[in-house]
Amino acid sequence: MRYSSYWYLGLVAISVVLLILVYYKSRNHRSFALFLGMVGVSYCIEFVIFTLLGSYQYYPGFIKHNSYYDSNIGSGISNFLILPSSAAAIAVFRKGWLWIVVTTGLFAAVEWLFLHLQIYRHNWWSIGYTALGLPFYYLTAKAWYNRIMRPMKGLLLFVTLVLITGAILGTLMYLPIAFLGVRTYHIGWFENISRDTTVFVTVYWLVLAVAYTTIFSFTWSYAWPKYVISLGLLIFLMSALSQADILRTHAWWDPYYCVFVCLLVLLYLGALRKRLLMGPAV
Repeated sequence: MRYSSYWYLGLVAISVVLLILVYYKSRNHRSFALFLGMVGVSYCIEFVIFTLLGSYQYYPGFIKHNSYYDSNIGSGISNFLILPSSAAAIAVFRKGWLWIVVTTGLFAAVEWLFLHLQIYRHNWWSIGYTALGLPFYYLTAKAWYNRIMRPMKGLLLFVTLVLITGAILGTLMYLPIAFLGVRTYHIGWFENISRDTTVFVTVYWLVLAVAYTTIFSFTWSYAWPKYVISLGLLIFLMSALSQADILRTHAWWDPYYCVFVCLLVLLYLGALRKRLLMGPAV
């Protein structure tokens, strides 16, 4: 347990190297968009099997004061970094079944090693589920990459933008909660307040991602109203949740952080939507 963080940091390093190689190979922003989209897919799957159904437990050792948040950070390393970066690499490098099988085997081996080192634990999950599920994850990335390299529109564009927006929002909003305890949500779904916060914030930011993508899907004569409406919606929800005593803020700067992060994400959403609507990048 004492050295568990080094193993997880090793996964972080491998993920960063893979992402650099992917961008160097493609020289294309759409490969990074694919990575973020696969993060969104991972988050949706993990929300069901890990957050709601308690499939396994991570012990990365980064957060000493809260084991639940510490486990979530371990999950984030898997689902925000190593899994989507490997999926992006397989898709961008156009690797076939052999590489998918080999990569799946490597992940199964790492999972077995982490179990053996007692820095990861199964509840009802098994390595077999990982081996069965990963090929579908990689095939999704390959199919999505082929499509994302052409002009996108309609439902596929909408879902792509929701997953990417939700992935960025969820990550940037959850990290201060986990590491600094700046915010808690008291909805009463679970006895563990950390789990209650995690479940609610996931639903909350996914709903916002859908709302923001919907707002940006309309044609506007000017750009500024969609930003004003989007940020106004955020401020209204924060105020309403605070008044209902669902949201409790424990750092004076947290509301400003939320508005600032949402503004950055909205700027990226607007730019990404224009890029995906256009023809294939050079």
